[in-house]
Amino acid sequence: MTEVALTIPSDLQGFLEEAVRGGPFRDAGDFLVTLLYDEKARKETGPGETDSEKWNALRAEIGIGIAQAERGEFAEFTAADILEEGRARRSGR
Repeated sequence: MTEVALTIPSDLQGFLEEAVRGGPFRDAGDFLVTLLYDEKARKETGPGETDSEKWNALRAEIGIGIAQAERGEFAEFTAADILEEGRARRSGR
C-alpha cells in the first residue's frame, strides 16, 4: 500500500470528520480509499446517473404517486395480492 499526504480544504474538514464519526469508516484514510474505489467503479461502468440524479428521480416518482393518491387514483391490495402477482410473473402467466 502506498502512503499519500493530503491537504484538505478547511470547508471539507468538518464533512470528513462527520463522515468518519457517522459511518462505518475506521479513519479518514479509510473513508477516502472508499471514495476512490467508488470513483474507480463508476469510471469502469461508464456514464450513468449520479446518486444525486437517482435520488431526484425517485423523489419525482414519489411526488407523482402522492399526487395520484390525493386524487383518489389508487388500487387497494393486500400482501397476498402482491405474492400472487409475483408468482404469476415467475410462472409466465
